[in-house]
Amino acid sequence: MKGVPRPEEVTVLFQPQGKKVFVLPGTSLLEAASRAGLTLKSPCGGNGTCGKCRVRVLEGLPPASPADSAANGGPLSAEQLAGGDRLACMTNVRGPMVVEIPEQSLAGTAFTALGSDAGQRLDAAKPPVVKKFVEVEPPTLRDSRDDSRRLAAAFGGLRMDLAQLRGLSAREEAHRYSGTLVATGDRLIACERGDTSRSQLAAAFDLGTTTIAGSLLDLAAGREIASTTRLNPQSAFGDDVLARISHASSCGTCLQDLQQMAAGAINKMMAEMAGNAGRKVDEIYDVVLAGNTTMQHLLVGVNPDCLGRVPFAPVFSEALEMSAGELRLNANHAARAYVFPSIGGFVGGDTVACVLSTELQEMDPPVLLVDVGTNGEIVLAGYGGLIACSTAAGPAFEGARIRHGMHAASGAIEKVAFRNGEVLWNVIGNVAPIGICGSALLDLAAELRRSGLLEETGRLLAPDELPAELPPGLAQRVIEGPEGPEFVIAGSTQSRTGEPITLTQKDLREMQLAVAAIRAGISILLEEAGVRADQLKNLLLAGGFGNYIRRSNAQTVGLLPLDVQRSRIRFIGNASLAGAKRAAVSSGARETASNIAGCTRKLNISRHPDFQNLYAEAMMLPPLEDQGREDERVESRRLRPVK
Repeated sequence: MKGVPRPEEVTVLFQPQGKKVFVLPGTSLLEAASRAGLTLKSPCGGNGTCGKCRVRVLEGLPPASPADSAANGGPLSAEQLAGGDRLACMTNVRGPMVVEIPEQSLAGTAFTALGSDAGQRLDAAKPPVVKKFVEVEPPTLRDSRDDSRRLAAAFGGLRMDLAQLRGLSAREEAHRYSGTLVATGDRLIACERGDTSRSQLAAAFDLGTTTIAGSLLDLAAGREIASTTRLNPQSAFGDDVLARISHASSCGTCLQDLQQMAAGAINKMMAEMAGNAGRKVDEIYDVVLAGNTTMQHLLVGVNPDCLGRVPFAPVFSEALEMSAGELRLNANHAARAYVFPSIGGFVGGDTVACVLSTELQEMDPPVLLVDVGTNGEIVLAGYGGLIACSTAAGPAFEGARIRHGMHAASGAIEKVAFRNGEVLWNVIGNVAPIGICGSALLDLAAELRRSGLLEETGRLLAPDELPAELPPGLAQRVIEGPEGPEFVIAGSTQSRTGEPITLTQKDLREMQLAVAAIRAGISILLEEAGVRADQLKNLLLAGGFGNYIRRSNAQTVGLLPLDVQRSRIRFIGNASLAGAKRAAVSSGARETASNIAGCTRKLNISRHPDFQNLYAEAMMLPPLEDQGREDERVESRRLRPVK
């Protein structure tokens, strides 16, 4: 009986959510929370190293795990452990428990949707799924064609499979048909009573390693009518593709679990978007999905184990089309699903979608496209065509592995500036902050560098090393933390968590690693094509993260080459989602996507002879000499001073 524990189960109550579950002894608190419908942050994949799944046990406190303690290299201090703090991934249920989950440990499901073009007209001249209302008169002695031929002629040419023929024969008036035919290409997929030709939706998704962005499109009107973004629930098993690849093969049902998690998130997003637009999910006839190669393998239930070992060859790279039901997607019973073609093992369908949406191959070369995310994809349109590579940037820009890092959600500090010795900020949602997202990480590093607090090596100065001319308002923010110098962004009285929000030396190292990976990839592509950075006609910065950052700061920390004129750096938002939307409304766009995937040369930069040297060089922050002061205004009235 649901809701009644078996004799061997114990009760775990999560507060302040008031969620109760019954689990077997030995179950981790991370899994128990998941069963209660509460997703905790776990970018390390439950290995006890990131400290993001911290909870407080109010009743039934178990002994601390050795992995919890800072004395053993863990993230929790002796005081925190004594107060009942534990890592959910390292703590097993032994008996009845009451557990408090702090807000900062919950993985948010509502993110800032960027680059939305709701209301903008889309070219739906040749949609992949077509609906047409037809009326067919009964046969006569002069016209005794069979029903299928008569319907095909009325539609303009159709093929019918056995299921559709059986559907026609079951109608009470099979010979006199009046209704709406639904077809993909020249194949009939559904017959509907009455005129439903204006009820035709498509859903497009950018399936990222960390986040999923979705768009709902009205094909009859040719416009976007809703959009949403949320955490990829697979993040519970690690914050990068290698962790997902490993987990997929770690048990008999793990691959299926990962597939269902992705499909479940997409289903929730479709329901949310349809509800917000006043529509129904059974009006969705086409679902388009673009993601990196690993995410697309997991989505369709194909084991990506081959992508975790040399030579990183995928099981498939061509575009896939199937019924949405095969992927467990809750749309119309006749809905189709389209998965983008990939370029290679780590240059996936999301990169193809980016190129498709920007029409990069048609632009005046040379042009560089950089999609900043957990996997940094880079494409160069040079004089010899398209070259692409992928870099393992890691999840620092998504907030993972950063002590107070988080996604671009409500409560995230997304912009930081130093003005006249003061620290100014913007917080998403205009609320008290609970952490910082990737754009603020770059801002802060750049400002620390300009203020003389951050050395070229990335070392943050200690309190006793500060420049004499440093304003007191900045000097008092440099403190000695348990693992070295820290910079206080917000004090404990200003944050929503009651704890200070700081930037640590380890955070800066994580940023350096991410920056160096992308910067080395850019250098290798330019070198491979014989192009100098100052020759680039345009540098297109894609991804939701790219919309937030300031060009000057990206160059100050070395993410983008200093030689590129800032006026040529353009933000293009979520170009992958934009490409998915194009494919949702146009069969021609799908053909173009396949051509892009087929003609793009992929480069394995990890095996490039110059990669290690370029990566090491990119770990150093660019010298401040010859760097112009930022040329982009920050509206101070929108920035909150921090006293």
